[in-house]
Amino acid sequence: MTSLFRRIQPAKKFRITLGAIAKLLKIPKRRIVRVECWAYVIFVHRTDKGGQFISYRTLQHWLNAVAYQIQNCSTCQELRSLWLAIEEDCIATARAVRT
Repeated sequence: MTSLFRRIQPAKKFRITLGAIAKLLKIPKRRIVRVECWAYVIFVHRTDKGGQFISYRTLQHWLNAVAYQIQNCSTCQELRSLWLAIEEDCIATARAVRT
């Protein structure tokens, strides 16, 4: 888990709707049986495919949370620290995708 992920805490703070998940997956809401928000990923049980995992980072909520963090930096030092956290998160995510 990266420092940005710890700062944003998506499992605790995001209010994720069936509509948001359906829109992301480009499926009708009726195909979603259950959504479980786990610590690091979202588990979606679908009628057509079974289980599917989704990264919090793929949600619009993530982009909004990062934008909020940027907007609330009051000093250049805070902004620089956040920028480094964003870079670290991008590198860690890219590595995870490759493996």
